[in-house]
Amino acid sequence: MFRSAAKNSPARLQMNSPTFVYGALRSGTTLLKLMLDSHEDISCPGEVDFILDYLKKEDGAEWSYDLDRLSLDFGFQDSNLNICELPDARQIALDFVNQLRKRARGLLVLNIHRNLDKAVELFPSAKFIHLVRDPRDVARSCIDMGWAGTAYFSVEQWLGTERSWDRLLPQLKTRSTMELAYEELILNTEEQLRRVCSFIGVAYSSSMFSYSDSSTYEAPNSSAINQWKTKLTPREVALVETRVKDMLLGRNYRLSGFPLTLPSWEERLRLVLKNKSYVWKFACRRYGYFNFIMEQVTRRFAKPLNRIFLERINETIRKHLKR
Repeated sequence: MFRSAAKNSPARLQMNSPTFVYGALRSGTTLLKLMLDSHEDISCPGEVDFILDYLKKEDGAEWSYDLDRLSLDFGFQDSNLNICELPDARQIALDFVNQLRKRARGLLVLNIHRNLDKAVELFPSAKFIHLVRDPRDVARSCIDMGWAGTAYFSVEQWLGTERSWDRLLPQLKTRSTMELAYEELILNTEEQLRRVCSFIGVAYSSSMFSYSDSSTYEAPNSSAINQWKTKLTPREVALVETRVKDMLLGRNYRLSGFPLTLPSWEERLRLVLKNKSYVWKFACRRYGYFNFIMEQVTRRFAKPLNRIFLERINETIRKHLKR
């Protein structure tokens, strides 16, 4: 664990800040990344949550960086970034961004799904594109990924991302933020990409549609919208809506019309058990029972051995990663 005092804000934080795409997991951030990175004047290397995940501020006075955990992070390992142990923990995070900037052929855009508070504090002059998708589709997609076993619980990561946005929005100047709906990006792609380019400060380029030639992602298709209507049951939809009703309406989505009732304690217990069971079974199938269990155990009780099993899991993630 690297620690440093946080007395003065590093000067270079104020300069050449990147633009951030901020949105919940499964909200279309990878699709937008591919579109942006296909622009000749934009570099968007993708998700960099790992830069902020291990940067902590303790007791409001001291920053620290868990470089050991960072070195085991799948995203960091695939980024080809070098760790420079600088005097200030925040400068380490800045150095990562500067390394990415040096590789960039144009303006730098970075994707994050969490730690918005850290990004706002470290990059006060940065611009933020808020990409939002219907939480019912996000919840359904998270189940497909094995991150949750019920829609009631899988919508939590959307809630966490969006609550952070609502909480921190007053700190961001209106001119430094842009709202972008995933559904509009799919249905009116060129119009929305022109908005994005104008916000970033580059001219629109039709090359942003060329991403499908060099990735596994297809061209925008309206079938990606409102999948929850056929892939979630009415009760699953209602349970999601009980948790996100106000935020759903505030983001211009309509309620389904299904009766909104909170789960009873019996139903909630069933949801908890189903959720835990699904996540564990999914992980054991994907990573292997032994690797998954041992990674969980060594993380808590035998940290020196944790790297072995985490590396095995990371290798499996690479095999399943859609690019």
